[in-house]
Amino acid sequence: MASRSPPARAVVVALLAAVAVVGVVFRVWVYRHLLGTPNADEAVIGLMARHALHGDLTAFSWGTAYGGPQEAYLTAPLFWLFGSSWVALRLVPIALNALACGLTWLVGRRTIGEPGAVTAAALLWIWPPYTIYQLVHQSGFYASNVVYPLLLMLLALRVTERPVAREVALFGLVLGLAFWETSQIVPVALGIVAWVVWQQPRALRHAPIGIAAAMVGIITWSTLAWWRGLPTSESHGLVAGLTGAGLAAAGPHVLLWDGWRKVLIGLVFSSALGFGGGLVIMTLISRVFFHARPETIRRWFDKLQMLSAAFMAFGHGSNDGQKFIGVFTIFAMWVSLWDNM
Repeated sequence: MASRSPPARAVVVALLAAVAVVGVVFRVWVYRHLLGTPNADEAVIGLMARHALHGDLTAFSWGTAYGGPQEAYLTAPLFWLFGSSWVALRLVPIALNALACGLTWLVGRRTIGEPGAVTAAALLWIWPPYTIYQLVHQSGFYASNVVYPLLLMLLALRVTERPVAREVALFGLVLGLAFWETSQIVPVALGIVAWVVWQQPRALRHAPIGIAAAMVGIITWSTLAWWRGLPTSESHGLVAGLTGAGLAAAGPHVLLWDGWRKVLIGLVFSSALGFGGGLVIMTLISRVFFHARPETIRRWFDKLQMLSAAFMAFGHGSNDGQKFIGVFTIFAMWVSLWDNM
């Protein structure tokens, strides 16, 4: 593209400055208007940020298992610096909105050229009104819903330009973090991954890097969940992480949907069967030993408890061992296949 003359460049800079000011004015107006009235979602994120300052971390937004805590963690330092306030709470989504505009510009430069990229970024800062309204409020992961798709688009373009291990690993890591923060990334991510595989099949060479990045994504949220005592399943996290790596490496056709069907059936029925079985066993024990003396029950159950704990540990450990053996097997098979290619 030919360089602009100084007067034309000055006009563009002036227009962009005007757009920036208009966007700020819009947000200040929403903040001070009835539209900016704080809501319960913001209160929850504010409490999460304050708890984070005291080391009370969580793997998900409180009461929302499909949303992550990343925006609350970004808010915590602002509370530490400036104190708890609605302004400090809302600076994060506003800043992420600005970041989304920058990412739009970077994506646009690679796809539609500099003029279109600048126009798209400017429009995103002042339009549509509903986006401005939502991203003035701190709703937990709404701003992330805008940033992560754009970031994945940018990284996907970089992978197609330079299909090296570093770019693939970064793409996989960001994809995992995006899924942790918002499950609404899935339909966007599927399209981006399919496009990458179609545009640059050579990226498949770095499938082990994608698997490793998927493992990092699993470890991040599962460790936090374990630390805070949240009921999560690393088994399902492992399956989802490997599925994401497979989608990123080769597309949907490599997935074994029959295996996924079994996983989903187990996910739905395991909780119900566990609850029902536990209820039946506890009811039977209560009825059988209803007239027994408490001292007798305590003496026998103290010993039987060690047996049940040992059985649970054996079953739990044997399952966990198989999971990681499966990951090692995948790596071994890939190395063997790659050496023979």
